[in-house]
Amino acid sequence: MVLAEFPGSSRLVRCLALKKGPFNAVVELVKMKIEGNVLYLLEAESGKFAFDDEEDAIDEIREMAEEGDPDFENVLLFEVDIGGEEWNVNQIPWSKIAAKLFGG
Repeated sequence: MVLAEFPGSSRLVRCLALKKGPFNAVVELVKMKIEGNVLYLLEAESGKFAFDDEEDAIDEIREMAEEGDPDFENVLLFEVDIGGEEWNVNQIPWSKIAAKLFGG
């Protein structure tokens, strides 16, 4: 996944999402406007995805589970704070993800 800050706007992020499709791999180039200073990156076997809301990222994990897709040992969720000059990246622990998946 590639993230880039565009001149004049720290809120506009370009990401490269790789997703398996019917012809092996499909590459999608996406522009995404971030409402706040935080975005969430989800990495799974089916691809890499960016979200501007933690709940949306966890909903994607839930949908993957319902479809039988993820090997949960290979699913990672990161919180990326883009508010300052240096971006901060923190992995969200599975205990927090599990609590939200099970309604906690």
